[in-house]
Amino acid sequence: MSDNLLISLLRTFSNKEINAFFRFVESKYFNTDEETIRLLHSLVKHLHTDKPFSDQVQIKIYTSVFKKKVEGEQLNAKQKSQFNFKVNALYTLAKRFLVLEKIDEHPDAYSKILYQELQARNLNKHLKRQLKKDKKQIEQLKIKDSDYYAHAYQVENGLLNYLYHTRLIIKEDNLEEVIFQLDMHYIIKKLKNQLTTLSKQRISDKKKYDFSVYEALIPLINLPQYNDQPLITMYCEAINLIQSSEKKDYDKFLERLIQNQSFLSLKDKDDFFTTASNFCVRGIIKGKMEYLYKAYELFKIMDELDTLTENGLLHIGRLKNIVNSSCRVQDFKWANYIIQKYEPVFQHKDKKSVKHLNLGAIAYYQNDFETAIRHFIKVNKVNLTYDVDCKVMLIKSHYEMDIEYDERTMTIFRSAEQFFAKHQQLKSIRKQAYKNFIRLLINIYKVRFRVGKGTIASVHKKMEQMNYISDKKWLLEKLELLS
Repeated sequence: MSDNLLISLLRTFSNKEINAFFRFVESKYFNTDEETIRLLHSLVKHLHTDKPFSDQVQIKIYTSVFKKKVEGEQLNAKQKSQFNFKVNALYTLAKRFLVLEKIDEHPDAYSKILYQELQARNLNKHLKRQLKKDKKQIEQLKIKDSDYYAHAYQVENGLLNYLYHTRLIIKEDNLEEVIFQLDMHYIIKKLKNQLTTLSKQRISDKKKYDFSVYEALIPLINLPQYNDQPLITMYCEAINLIQSSEKKDYDKFLERLIQNQSFLSLKDKDDFFTTASNFCVRGIIKGKMEYLYKAYELFKIMDELDTLTENGLLHIGRLKNIVNSSCRVQDFKWANYIIQKYEPVFQHKDKKSVKHLNLGAIAYYQNDFETAIRHFIKVNKVNLTYDVDCKVMLIKSHYEMDIEYDERTMTIFRSAEQFFAKHQQLKSIRKQAYKNFIRLLINIYKVRFRVGKGTIASVHKKMEQMNYISDKKWLLEKLELLS
């Protein structure tokens, strides 16, 4: 059933949402078609199976929905048309259900529709009362993000329309307030887009972006009413940081972020802390080890401020970065604490594999290779980064563990080589770099235990002839120990 839009949508529903959707579809206000109700009941039975949306499944559901017997082994053209019509009707209801479930989380959309309806019905007293109530609620909010300004604009624009409709605009208006809220929403959206674009550009240079629109925005940002707004200031400094390599810019940004964090939404805080984290990663890649400690300290601040998760979940890529940075500064206790604290909210269905990979990494950094291996062999397929890291740390652990030549270790090395050679997601350069790493590791392993004719010099020569080598520094360290 993976090829069916309705099924793929319903499979994302929680049990609570499924139950609510049943009530929604069974409500005469939203749906009066009994066959659509029966279709939902029939489909739900198949949601948690991996069976394809086969002819047999369709016949079974069709019979249940339409109470008609099907002759033959598949639906005929008329029956398929009838069946698809009901499926599309239920799909439309499902989308409407999603919108209604979330409308309260989007007060700007709710207010816009409500104001228009009250005004269209000439219910001016109702509208005035609602506007007063909404404006009071907005003024009490401390956190001001783009959603806040979107709602504030709808309130001010609703008030402007009310003044115009009641002819009171001759005596008073709120045009400046409308312009301010509209500009704030626009500026923040543009700054967010600029930050995303710059982040993408750092990852890939395949596409060139036009930044002239952002440059044209700068004079507007520099106006007094906008340049002292905390959120605008934070985004401007984030944009500056993503283009900077200066430590002073990072320190200034982090200080400002901590000062303003109580005024920022969780999403904005996550964006800014991610920008700071990426800055540290760039520094580490350039060999500036002071940024290793800065990354570690940054993650501790995020934990204290409860900003490591997004929507209640901890991304497993961030978890791996936290564990790695903690281990590299020798704080293994905190790395274990993070795993234990956040395990219930790992953003992956196979939480055990995520846990074992990171516990294995802690053991690996502590040179407890036996424990590391016990964890790594319990890791199932997670994602490209986890799978590659697990494979690399596993073969390194076997290398470190052996005190004599072991053909079983050689088998593990060759198996890893096949893993990288056949991996479809690895780009050609990375694939070659990992293959070269394993070939050199096999040569070093043989030299270490005096198996074959290889020498330290011959390994160095092979290394010089290779353009791409993963973890070359580690290989050189192993060779150095054999000298």
